[in-house]
Amino acid sequence: FRADLGYLPQVGYRNVEGGVNYTWNAPPQAWWANFRAGGEVSYTADEDGDLLNRRFAGWFLYNGVRQSQFFFRGTRYRAAYGGREFDMNLFSFSGGFWPTGNLEVWAGAAIADHIDFANVRPAKLRNLDVSLLAHLGEHVRFNVSHTYERMTVYDERLYTANISQLAAYYHLSIRTFFRAIIQYVDYDYNPANYTFEIDSRYRHFFTQFLFSYKINPRTMLYLGYSDNYNGDQKIPLTQSSRTFFVKLGYAWRL
Repeated sequence: FRADLGYLPQVGYRNVEGGVNYTWNAPPQAWWANFRAGGEVSYTADEDGDLLNRRFAGWFLYNGVRQSQFFFRGTRYRAAYGGREFDMNLFSFSGGFWPTGNLEVWAGAAIADHIDFANVRPAKLRNLDVSLLAHLGEHVRFNVSHTYERMTVYDERLYTANISQLAAYYHLSIRTFFRAIIQYVDYDYNPANYTFEIDSRYRHFFTQFLFSYKINPRTMLYLGYSDNYNGDQKIPLTQSSRTFFVKLGYAWRL
């Protein structure tokens, strides 16, 4: 089969993996629902038997009241890239809960060894993700999120990235909805820590507005508009493209 036409980002490899986990279920009326803990191993090599990556991981999951959840994962990782092999430790945390029936709060963080793929060097990565999902009545839904990421190489900052996004939905009926997406991306690079020339700043602003109407279970109509703005350390955000689109989908049963 053609793996490159689907969702596999890599071909020409062999992989073996396995894992085990155990679940503790809460007794009736307890403050928690269940605890789960587990571990896994994975080994991936190319068709010549050369290492691509090897992973040992352990994790812990808590589920509790108000649909609360906390997840911790620690991984020992060895990966090959650009003719080198890198040993890495990765620790990630995530958690969230529903303080009310209409509001969900979620956050995740990672502290990890990583690879500076652009320069083929070991690096350190710090990542933080936060999001807020709100249902305002039966028709309106908002999702606000922000991602912060910082990579350092040899104790010097390589880049800092901030990505903010707002998605809003308004459902007129079971057949019709409006959607708006607004996204802002800001990359702040340290050119002195790169092995090649690079701009010190890149910014991108994106908006998209979509109207969807389900004519029947097999027929969908989409009307939309989107635009893109780009900028760097010399040029302010400037519109680079504008698109209007129409899509009509219909499925025939043969």
